[in-house]
Amino acid sequence: METIQALIAACQWDTSQFFIISKNVFDPFIYYSHLLPLGLSIILGGFVFIKNPKLMTSKILFFITVIFSIWVFCDLVTWATEKPPITMFSWSILVIIEPLIYAACLYFVQIFINGKDTELWNKILIGILLLPTFLLAPTGLSLPAYDLTNCDRSAIEGPLAQYGYIIEILFTLWIVVIAMEAFKKTKDRESRQKIVLVTTGILLFLLTFSWGNIVGALSSSTDWRLPQWGLFGMPLFITLLGYLIVKFKTFNIKVLATEALIWSLWIMIGSILLIAKTTPTKIVTGVTEILAIIFGIMLIRSVRREVKQREQLEVLTQELEKKNIKLKELDEQKSQFLSFASHDLKSPMNIIKQFSALIIDKTYAAPEKIMETVVKIRNNAERGIRLVDDFLDIRKIEEGKMEYNFEKKNLVVVVRELVEEFRVLAMEQKKIDVSFTSNQQKIPAMLDVNRFNQVIQNLLSNSLKYTEAGTIQVDIVEEQNSALITVKDTGIGISSEVLPTLFEQFRRAPGVAKKIQGVGLGLYISKQIVLGHGGEIWVSSEGAGHGSTFSVRIKKAA
Repeated sequence: METIQALIAACQWDTSQFFIISKNVFDPFIYYSHLLPLGLSIILGGFVFIKNPKLMTSKILFFITVIFSIWVFCDLVTWATEKPPITMFSWSILVIIEPLIYAACLYFVQIFINGKDTELWNKILIGILLLPTFLLAPTGLSLPAYDLTNCDRSAIEGPLAQYGYIIEILFTLWIVVIAMEAFKKTKDRESRQKIVLVTTGILLFLLTFSWGNIVGALSSSTDWRLPQWGLFGMPLFITLLGYLIVKFKTFNIKVLATEALIWSLWIMIGSILLIAKTTPTKIVTGVTEILAIIFGIMLIRSVRREVKQREQLEVLTQELEKKNIKLKELDEQKSQFLSFASHDLKSPMNIIKQFSALIIDKTYAAPEKIMETVVKIRNNAERGIRLVDDFLDIRKIEEGKMEYNFEKKNLVVVVRELVEEFRVLAMEQKKIDVSFTSNQQKIPAMLDVNRFNQVIQNLLSNSLKYTEAGTIQVDIVEEQNSALITVKDTGIGISSEVLPTLFEQFRRAPGVAKKIQGVGLGLYISKQIVLGHGGEIWVSSEGAGHGSTFSVRIKKAA
């Protein structure tokens, strides 16, 4: 103890205040090289964590900045303190934190590149490599003694510190390997840019963080300033991360770059105020700090307003684009409607006119010929009425005025009667057999019978229209809370390209649109009616030539 006191007296060490303020720190540059990176790292980590507290990468980055700040503070303590026990304690903290920073950077890169948490074995391996550092830090293997041979106030490093340097190199090489493998696997240009930038930023930070050790190992220079420049690697890393945030929105922080710049400016001015020795300098620096705070706050608010306005503009632009697309679709539908209306409505009227003329001018005078012609006139008149009804239904649907009169009915009976009526028509027109099965005799459901009949009739008509030979099978299967109705045919089938749009207005398969009559409204109206019943409708097909199956699910009544 007497030897230490004699050394303190001989070296004329100053008594430190708050551990870091003393004349032992003989040059203000030491405060700049420590406090500026410390402040910037806390700002970055704090902002990232506050903005994204649940994001794993933000948590790790915050952890890196916190332990880096602790390292910087402890290193500054070793510069300022005159007490050997405090020097030994702070130095031992440095020995623990250095490899921990490398391990955290490795973990950060792994998650950033892979987009998910790393595997358990990877964490265990990192933990095993770090374990000796934590277990042996209090022993003589870390810091065997305090150097009493000079006035440098330094400790003598042991084998544990050398071990720390080895695993730091290992972690660095690990980062490079991970980045190279990820770069080779991905072909996306933007993803590759992210990999290169984050890896470069991490390596740049680790390189400059170890700058003091590298300078000490490779140079015999006595320039004490040279190793201190390495601590500015953290601000460089911050700058690169800021670019990542702006370009790739890695952490989804809008004004982080501006806020970090303003805060760093305040810290730099504040550090000048801290070391200023003359009163005029303190006054000028204090006024500058106040002005910087005022204008900085104004700038941050201005940037926030600008960012908010830009975001609102982007939202409005996207909405406008959607509305433009909708207007184009409506314009296309209008053109299709006019085309269908002019053709499909005009067609039955022309047929009625022609057959009527044949009867009027007595071209068809025989009673049987007249009767055959009248039937054709009636069929085309009904076709025209159905088209008009479809157009009226569409208008009601789009205006939200479609009305339903629900009654509790036996779904099996309703569908069976429709199938039996349709079976006669299918046999007369194409000799196609229509069959019906149900696993229950009674399935109660709330139905608007007229509207629901419209759906089943449309599905049956479609199957008959697109089936030249084969069968049409209608099945009802009772489910737990619903009933499933399927209409399966052996017709021409539906291609995978047409399936997603089949229930839209005026949508028909391009290959059959000119061969088979139809407007493309029946399935759209059927879907709206089924939705109005609280059900769902869909279609499936294995492709052209393999038939199709239309399915309707309706809720059962209590």
